[in-house]
Amino acid sequence: MSVAEKVLEELRRREDLREAFAEELLPILVKNRKLRILITTSLLREIATKDDLKDLENRLRKDIDGLRKDIDNTRKGLRDEINNIRRMVLDLSQRVSRLEGMMGLFIKLFIAFNVPILIGIIGILLKMIFTTP
Repeated sequence: MSVAEKVLEELRRREDLREAFAEELLPILVKNRKLRILITTSLLREIATKDDLKDLENRLRKDIDGLRKDIDNTRKGLRDEINNIRRMVLDLSQRVSRLEGMMGLFIKLFIAFNVPILIGIIGILLKMIFTTP
């Protein structure tokens, strides 16, 4: 194993040694204009610019506006569905009310037709009981 490989291996294993090595290299990096430009260029690739942030803001605004439209459409659809359900419930309520009225009429007609028949049957039964020897 070469000396360079041994140094790399040691630097990978020990954090304190890496930090000391970086502290030794930093003054050299800061003094050398080419190295500073290289480092700055590398860093700039990772930094978001104002234009990047404006683009992101515009995309977010478009997304938010789209979501608002979707929510409004969903609300409108729900309102329509709720109104349909209300109409159906009102219709069912009216039908039930009509059925209640019909049942009342049916009961009255039942009583009107059957009470005389029942009185007649009771009369016949009483007559049979009291006239039998």
